[in-house]
Amino acid sequence: MNELIKLIGPLSGYLIIAVIIFMYIKIKHKERMALIEKGVEPSQIYTKKYVNQTNLRNAILLIALAIGLIVGYIITVISNIELFVAYAASLLLCEGAGFLIYYRSNKKINL
Repeated sequence: MNELIKLIGPLSGYLIIAVIIFMYIKIKHKERMALIEKGVEPSQIYTKKYVNQTNLRNAILLIALAIGLIVGYIITVISNIELFVAYAASLLLCEGAGFLIYYRSNKKINL
């Protein structure tokens, strides 16, 4: 009975991931079909500008996360704050700053 429980856990995790991926693909397909029925080409919606902005957002967020990890490490070395609290606080703070930087730069680009 114990072996069965140990087997069901990972299998259910993989099953949930597979269902999420399947639903994402299915919803994306329905969205494209609805656009085609309305006479809009899907390539018109996903322009190069949208892709460039997404890449900019991802780059800013990854840099902010890296800075957050470094700051979290420095905080744990310097002070007696718990490891989880230091990393969580610094990651969330830097991630918020990254979103703010992206918002401001995107606002300037769209003007």
